[in-house]
Amino acid sequence: MTLNWRSRSFWMTVGHFATAAWMGYVLWRTGGNIRDPFFDLIFVVPLAGWIAGLAVARIIVWAVACKEAKGE
Repeated sequence: MTLNWRSRSFWMTVGHFATAAWMGYVLWRTGGNIRDPFFDLIFVVPLAGWIAGLAVARIIVWAVACKEAKGE
């Protein structure tokens, strides 16, 4: 079985697992205490990761399209 690194579904799956792992880590580290300052990051970090991932994907698609338009 080979992984298709360019597949959107592959990166969505990676993102889902990373989000679940981060949330599990925050819950473990804080013991589920919502008053712990670290608990504030439970949604902020995954959201920032998804936004950064979307931005990187758009830049890559744009760069590939520019390269193909030049005929390289």
